[in-house]
Amino acid sequence: MKNKYVEIFLTLRNLGGVTTEFFFKLSDEISIKNEIWMDPIEPNSSETQEYHVLKEKIFEIQPRQAKLEPLECCNISLKYNIKEEKKHSLKVVFQIVNGKPLVFELFGETHPEKKGILEIRNRVLDFRSVPMGFVSFIMNHIRWFQ
Repeated sequence: MKNKYVEIFLTLRNLGGVTTEFFFKLSDEISIKNEIWMDPIEPNSSETQEYHVLKEKIFEIQPRQAKLEPLECCNISLKYNIKEEKKHSLKVVFQIVNGKPLVFELFGETHPEKKGILEIRNRVLDFRSVPMGFVSFIMNHIRWFQ
């Protein structure tokens, strides 16, 4: 399979009145280190899959940290590198310094070529006025070809 990727951009804006700093941590950076006296723990299948995703750099986030002045914006690139046909997931922590961390999971799934194509009709989707759980807004802006 050729080295392809899908890239999504998120724009973060500091709407507060003070300078703020944020960073993203991947699951290998937040794991608890085992002490010498602890019994070894065998990784389960999801941990093994996450290790594979990290090792192969299936997901990339750039920049991983930044400092924003009041009303300043920053574009974040989320890249899904398509290297194999299967499902991938990765836990990520988004932390604003002196704020509560937000844990989310990135999901990606690759299919054989020419199985289907997803077209996003608009380059920018504004979700500010969409109620939680309202799926038809998204469905009106994408089209699936078989």
